Order: sequence, then structure tokens, then C-alpha cells
Amino acid sequence: MLMGMLYPFLRSVLFAYFESDVSYMREASAVARSTTEGKPEPQDAGRATDTDSSRFLFYLVSPFCGVKGSIKRIMKRLALSITLLICFVAAAMASNGSAGKGIKWDLTKGVLTISGNGPMKNFGKDRPWIASNVEKLVVEEGVTSIGDNLCRDSKNLNQVVLPSSLKTIGKNAFQSCRNLSDIHIPYGVEEIGDRAFYDCNAFIELDLPISV
Repeated sequence: MLMGMLYPFLRSVLFAYFESDVSYMREASAVARSTTEGKPEPQDAGRATDTDSSRFLFYLVSPFCGVKGSIKRIMKRLALSITLLICFVAAAMASNGSAGKGIKWDLTKGVLTISGNGPMKNFGKDRPWIASNVEKLVVEEGVTSIGDNLCRDSKNLNQVVLPSSLKTIGKNAFQSCRNLSDIHIPYGVEEIGDRAFYDCNAFIELDLPISV
């Protein structure tokens, strides 16, 4: 559970290291070219801008593919690869944890249950569970808000149960839940965040309570 909770943090640290390492290598390459050609490089030549997932993946697997580099840097990449793999596996295996002060989450057999009293915390795109593993969401009585991005990109989500205590649905909470065709928003909900139901293509209609 602890490693699953730490996965988003460790992933961001690894990306930061990747960015700095790529920046270092580009700066070294720029200096070498300018020395050889006798031409000054643009000021932004050394900036690391290619931090998308595909390049990051290539960066991690390059030691296994015969890509040349110093022994020290190859070993660093190997260590990053192993660390990220451990974190990813731990995140996939995580089944419960904290979703805010006094709020807990539990994912068992495809059912994500949120329980406790008070507001749920907001999430980024990285949550401590795998989005595609969520088939049903149950928010229990006492919970007053659904955090940002809670079920974003949960492509297998097809059922949602919300409590009468709910007041707020966060931004992007159900964005791209394309298998979700119906949801009952209880009376008492006062605010629905931007793009909360964006790209939910299975919806025919969505009834909103007059309290919104």
C-alpha cells in the first residue's frame, strides 16, 4: 500500500531526473558541435523539452539496446528502470489507502469504494490505482465531495452510486468514462466542476438536480 501511495511522487522524481540528464547530454553535445564547427549554438539548444512518455521509455530501456553511454550513466538508467518497475507493480497491487483527511478508498474486485466523513482530496492524472481496473464506484454516506480526476479515463466504469451527503463533484471527475451510460446525481449537489462528464459518449441524457 505504501509503495502504491508513493508511486506518483517517485514517478515525478524520476521524470525530473530524466529531464535534467537529457539536458546535460544535450548541452555536452552542443558544446562539442560548436567546438568542431566553430559556430555558437542557440541559447535554448540545451533545454530538455522532449519529456513525453515514449522518449522517457526509450531513455530507460536504452541500456538494454546497445545504446552507447558512460558506464556511470548506463548504471543510473538501469537503477531508474528497476525503481520505476517496482513502483508500477506496487501501484497495480495497491488495494486501499487514504483519499483525504478522514476519507479512505478501497478497490476490490473492480469496485472502488470511497468512505469516511468530509471532502475527498483532489487527484492528478496519477492516482494510487489503475483506472482501467475500476468497474463500479460507490461513494458512501458522509463523503461530501468527489475529488478532481477521481475516475478520469476509467474506461470500464459502468456504474456509480453517490450519497445524499454529496455537495461537490470535482473537475474532470468522470472525464472519458466512455462506458458510463447513466448516473443519478443526488439532490443537494451544489457544484459540478469543469469537464466533469466530458467525453462520456455513452450518456443519452444527464438529469441535474435543481440544487446545482
